[in-house]
Amino acid sequence: MNNVTAEVIRRFRDKVTGKIHEVGTDYVGTDSRVNELVKIGFLKANNQKSALNKLTVSELKEKAKKEGIEIPADITKKDDIVKFLTDAQ
Repeated sequence: MNNVTAEVIRRFRDKVTGKIHEVGTDYVGTDSRVNELVKIGFLKANNQKSALNKLTVSELKEKAKKEGIEIPADITKKDDIVKFLTDAQ
């Protein structure tokens, strides 16, 4: 599993681990768990882009496919794909 790091913006107790996460600290978890906590409002989403930058073009396309996002054929460069995926989320 790919772990992703995101900044805590609201104190919370993780229902999975039971650990309390304080504001300003980094939360490390799976991509899906981080996305869930971002939607709830506990984590800041800005680190998503840095996590996407670590993937190759083929990995980015595979990730988009898994999330049901269709990347237009004219977007072929890695930076453009990362921007497209970041904007799509």
